[in-house]
Amino acid sequence: MTELERIVLSALESCKKATQKQIPQELSPLLSDDGLRWKCPVCGKLVDDDAHYCKYCGQAICDD
Repeated sequence: MTELERIVLSALESCKKATQKQIPQELSPLLSDDGLRWKCPVCGKLVDDDAHYCKYCGQAICDD
């Protein structure tokens, strides 16, 4: 594989990952000491109730 082919494949993989993050995912509920909280389905970090994107990994969040 040539260097140019490696660069193109790397760019395509980056575009694929960025596109997948734009597809909204449903939040996963998490029961904590503070009550019911929501976590990102991709990275597992807690997200704000009114978030449209995870501030840690950039995943789009369903808001319905």
